[in-house]
Amino acid sequence: MASVNRITVSDKVSCLFNLNSDLFTMAAPIHEDEREDKEEWSRCNSCGEGSAGASMFSDKKLDHCNFCGELACKKCLEKKKPWPMNKSKQGKICLSCNKKFLFKEILDEVTHEIGMKDGKRAD
Repeated sequence: MASVNRITVSDKVSCLFNLNSDLFTMAAPIHEDEREDKEEWSRCNSCGEGSAGASMFSDKKLDHCNFCGELACKKCLEKKKPWPMNKSKQGKICLSCNKKFLFKEILDEVTHEIGMKDGKRAD
């Protein structure tokens, strides 16, 4: 069982990171039923801008991340990333999901550098 870590996305937002997350094996956008509801949205999932009860963003300034389904403002949703299991296609990715991918890449690189496999040193 992999440990869950909290990683910082911005001054106002942090998110949970789990190496075994489905995020790292996706081949297509998250299904509409799993997306965050725009009616309940009060802040960007990456920068934390917005306010409870009265969003400062209009529907035109926020959109769903194709990877997690949460809503993010346009400045935090400007990148695209290939799907882990379908590199020929890309999806819009929020800063939170992008940080998770970067964190995973760093862990993979460090694990490779010290010669570990499945959490054990390969001596």
